[in-house]
Amino acid sequence: MSPARFRWGMILIFMGTLILLVNLRVLNNNIWENLLFYSPLVLIAIGIEKIFTRSRLEFISYASSVLLISAGLYIAFQGGIGGREFDYWSDTDGRVQDTPGLRALNASINLDEQNLSIRDVTEDLAEWRFRKFTRKPTVDYSRVNDTGVIVVDCRKGGLWGGILKVDIDERNEWNMAFSQVIPLILNCSGEKSSVDLDLSDTPLRKLKLDISDGRMYVVLGKNEPQVDLEASGQDANFRLRVPNDVGLRVQGVEDADYMRTIGLIERDRDFVTEGYDTLPNKVNVKLDDRFRSLTIEFY
Repeated sequence: MSPARFRWGMILIFMGTLILLVNLRVLNNNIWENLLFYSPLVLIAIGIEKIFTRSRLEFISYASSVLLISAGLYIAFQGGIGGREFDYWSDTDGRVQDTPGLRALNASINLDEQNLSIRDVTEDLAEWRFRKFTRKPTVDYSRVNDTGVIVVDCRKGGLWGGILKVDIDERNEWNMAFSQVIPLILNCSGEKSSVDLDLSDTPLRKLKLDISDGRMYVVLGKNEPQVDLEASGQDANFRLRVPNDVGLRVQGVEDADYMRTIGLIERDRDFVTEGYDTLPNKVNVKLDDRFRSLTIEFY
């Protein structure tokens, strides 16, 4: 049997197996885009086969076909296993539906080096859209008594997201929204990430950001009587916007002149708005003094 005959037999078995697995919903249709992208591997395998055919190392011609099929199976299962649409080459949508009796939502997002945008609220507990050409995270949901727990973790071990970096027009690669009624406790961490959080309509209770060498833009609202924010990040740019009729207290900033220029007064090494104690809505902010730039604005 010639190496070429062996190769075409292996390819036919491979394609038949994939079609069967797709029909059984073991794999999803993402595999065809992935395989098309890497189709030049077939040419490489044929070239290796031709080089070593009828030589003392002819076994390499057969081995190239085996390696080609093995690579194809790996690519297919990386992008299409379990029928979930989360591969590197496609947009990914998802949501977690609200369940009765929840009194709070605790969300933790590990960005690694991805960019995040939150600009809206949802009738569900949470929803998301992760753009193609970005490393897709795992999203796990659980419930602990009356608190929902969502963990979004960037999969550092992902094959294509770890090898390839594709610049896309949209700055924010991960887009998320949280419940418009369930109080939110949110933690975000990352490095070299751009975090754009418009939480003006979200019932936010606590927000913790740790983004080094990145950018953080946060807009807060008045949906909870008290919001606690903690932000840190070596060489990061931080910009905060708060309503002009809330009581604002800022800790951890050494630049007293800047605090005074935005209307805050010094009290016990903190800086507060005038009448802080009497205002019904309060925002307490604890900042890291290692930022590259800091901007606080009222709207």
